Amino acid sequence: MTLPGARSTQATPRAAVGIFAHNEEATIRYVVEGFLGQRMRAASLCEVVVVCCGCTDDTVDMVKDVAASDARVRLLVRPRREGKVAAINEFLSVVDADVLVLSSGDVVPADDAIDRLVSPLAEDGQCMMTGPRVVMAKTWIPRRIVDHLHDVLWALHHAVSLHNPKLGEIVAIRSEVLQRHLPPGIHCDEALMESIVVDQGGSLGYVADALVYNFAPTNVRELYRQRRRVAAQHVALRRLRGYRPSTTQPRLIFLALRSLPLRRFPLVLVLAGFETAARIHGYLDARRGRSYQLWRIARPPSRMDHLDVGSGTYRNETCAHADDERCA
Repeated sequence: MTLPGARSTQATPRAAVGIFAHNEEATIRYVVEGFLGQRMRAASLCEVVVVCCGCTDDTVDMVKDVAASDARVRLLVRPRREGKVAAINEFLSVVDADVLVLSSGDVVPADDAIDRLVSPLAEDGQCMMTGPRVVMAKTWIPRRIVDHLHDVLWALHHAVSLHNPKLGEIVAIRSEVLQRHLPPGIHCDEALMESIVVDQGGSLGYVADALVYNFAPTNVRELYRQRRRVAAQHVALRRLRGYRPSTTQPRLIFLALRSLPLRRFPLVLVLAGFETAARIHGYLDARRGRSYQLWRIARPPSRMDHLDVGSGTYRNETCAHADDERCA
């Protein structure tokens, strides 16, 4: 879906950011400061709410330090982990804004990401939710096998989303869509919100030039656990709401594979076997009633010496015209 490019003449919308963290001391300062440093034209940033859930490390203290120097930062502490959906519902209960931007505590936005995500919502009344292009932050030199697999996985997400959006890591959504509450029982929050938008007759926008940076898990075992959990949650979403994210649809996956350069196919073959096993395992988990309300966090590296994020065009041979596409 291509969203209109003409800028709206309506009043500038107010945006509130929700960051959801459990023991994210390695990244939380980068994430919060990344949102505070946004270059905003399409919206105004009214507040950044950090919801810390059952943290036992220095995450809370780090957020307090940032909040002491910027009044826009608000800290909510939940003493126990009760799942990300529960944390999102607490965020929804305390904010008052036109657009809500939801992020995990381990994803760093480029400095114009919010502006690019909000623009389609301000310009197109049919568009209710947008998501960015996810790029792996470069933190390890040389790269490990898990880095290569993680990178190809998100390249495929990008290629699929150019045909049919699959939104994740950070999303922007009109506040009236959520009505201050996400329904219980499903714990893949971005896909759940996609299903709510579709049920209300709205459209999803993939903003390919809004960049966010995530981190590969520590090792292949953590990546497998992550993919298994996502697969189980997608099975539950389809069973309870009849919704299938675009990355679970074979036709779109084959279209995405066709866009990859031949030199990446050895990694694609490895990832295909890896992902197939994880989806089978996840399907069995869902059949057994495992909800993944809580899960083991895949940790980013503790050192960020090579962290390289910012604005600008990200070039990748996944799609020849990706750099010219705002939404698909």
